[in-house]
Amino acid sequence: MLQSENIDVSSAIEMIVKTRQAMVEMRSDEVFQQALVDEHDLCNSIDIEAEFQEPELRPLKKKKQYDYESLEQVPPKEIQAKLLFFILDVTINSMQKLFGELDVIYEKTDFYLASRKRNTIKF
Repeated sequence: MLQSENIDVSSAIEMIVKTRQAMVEMRSDEVFQQALVDEHDLCNSIDIEAEFQEPELRPLKKKKQYDYESLEQVPPKEIQAKLLFFILDVTINSMQKLFGELDVIYEKTDFYLASRKRNTIKF
C-alpha cells in the first residue's frame, strides 16, 4: 500500500504511525502470552506437537548443572527475550530512523495536508 503511486502523504504517515504503535504494543508480556496460546491452538487444530525447539547449531561442550536443563525444550521467556524483543526493537528503531524526519515534516504541515484532503474529491 505504501508503494502505491496514488497514495496520499497524510494517509501514508497515518499507516506508518499505526504500524509503529502496533509494534510497540506487541512488545508486552500479554501479547506474547496470547501469541503462545494462539500457537498452541493452531498446533492442536492441525495435530502437531506444540513445542519450541532451539535451532540446530554445532554442539558446544557445555556442562549442565541441573537435570531439568535440556536442549529439546526452550523456555518461552527465553524466546521472548532473545528473539521476539530483538526483532521488534530492530523493527521499531528502523522505522524511527526511516520515518523520523517524515514525522517532523508532517507535524509542521499537518494543517495544510488536512485542508487539502478535505478539498480533494476521490472517484
